[in-house]
Amino acid sequence: MAFRQRLTAALCAGLLLAGCSQAGSSDSTEPKDTQKEPAVSETTRILTPTGAPALGVLFGTLDNPDTTVEYTEGTDLVTAELAKKDGDYDVIVAPVNLGLKAYSASGTYKCAGVLTWGNLYMIGTGEDSLSNPETEVALFGESAIPGMVYNAVEAAQVQAQPSWYPSVAEASQSLLSGQSQSALLAEPAASAAMAKNSDLKILADLQELWYDEKGTDQKGYPQAALFVKDTVSDDFLTSFQEALSQVSPEDAGEEMVQEIDNAGADKLGVPNAQIAVKSWARQNIRFVPAKEAAQDIETFLDQLGMKVPENALRTES
Repeated sequence: MAFRQRLTAALCAGLLLAGCSQAGSSDSTEPKDTQKEPAVSETTRILTPTGAPALGVLFGTLDNPDTTVEYTEGTDLVTAELAKKDGDYDVIVAPVNLGLKAYSASGTYKCAGVLTWGNLYMIGTGEDSLSNPETEVALFGESAIPGMVYNAVEAAQVQAQPSWYPSVAEASQSLLSGQSQSALLAEPAASAAMAKNSDLKILADLQELWYDEKGTDQKGYPQAALFVKDTVSDDFLTSFQEALSQVSPEDAGEEMVQEIDNAGADKLGVPNAQIAVKSWARQNIRFVPAKEAAQDIETFLDQLGMKVPENALRTES
């Protein structure tokens, strides 16, 4: 079955498109003048940051004609929209901690499920680049989630001298220029760096380390989630999850590359389509409903000194 056919099958499996089961049937027993007019589907408006969340939204809604997606760099617009009582977007993808903090203030967007589960890796030419105190390790996100995760599960094992950079791009440049001998990078930037220097390799998977250290249900930590208005149906979320579960670079890599090219790699915030597909598995993009991810979310927030706000998780179905 072709890639888009699999996504369409997954989409039709959701109740959102229950009419798919009736399409093409002419055996209606109702007289023509008493048949109901077809329901008009309302468009679901989605706002997502670029990078891994954007890729997740792209393939989660690829064959859903009733969605529009806006991509934004960073979280400034995301933060502003989450704070609104009556915002323009039905679904906003946001860092888990940021979205739950916003819910405490506005009570508008509930966490419906986690979309990405971390994409942090230690990259270098060999293990000695982390264990040698005379070398430098380039890091980023000192006061943000990357720094928190690194300090929680990896820092104690690293003997190299830390050097903090303002962004993953600058940490990557330090590694590629030879200023640093290892680096903390996020996918797909990690794969982009390894493509430029074949001597570089993955030295540590911080998602695996988090899983081992914290004893969580899922591999990785809840990074970005779908925050939704109450008007967003369970059917939409079901179809999103089912469509995303059908994505397989092993079976449809070339088709995925084409879909990313069609959407625009720059617009999605990835180096190029080939690297985005090659690094798909390491980006840990998978939708897990909030009721299944609740314990992992609590563990993650506890590391940040936060608690899940009351009623912030959409756990009913």
